[in-house]
Amino acid sequence: MLSLFYLSHQSLWQMPDIEEFPDYDTLSDFVDLYFEKFHDTFPILHKPSFYQGDTPAVLLLAVAAIGATYADKEFRPLAVALDELVRRIITWAVSWRTRGELH
Repeated sequence: MLSLFYLSHQSLWQMPDIEEFPDYDTLSDFVDLYFEKFHDTFPILHKPSFYQGDTPAVLLLAVAAIGATYADKEFRPLAVALDELVRRIITWAVSWRTRGELH
C-alpha cells in the first residue's frame, strides 16, 4: 500500500509524510470520532459490520479522515493528509480500472 503514496503526479496538496502516518490507536480514535460525530448526520455505513475487521483499507482510511476532522486542532494537518491519501488511492484505482477496461 505504501507504493500508492507515490503513484499520483498531480498533487493538490503536499505528499503525506509516511513518518507521520498515524498508529493503530490513533486511527481507531479517528474511526470512533466518525461514528460519534458524523455518522448520525449521514448514516451510510452499517456500524456492526464495519467493526468486524474485514473493512477495505480505502474505506477505513476515508472514515478515519472524516473522523480526524473532529479531533483536536493538532490533528488537522493529519486529517488533510489522510484525505489526500484517500483521494489519491481512489484516483489510482479508477485510472487502473479504466486502463484495464481499455486494453
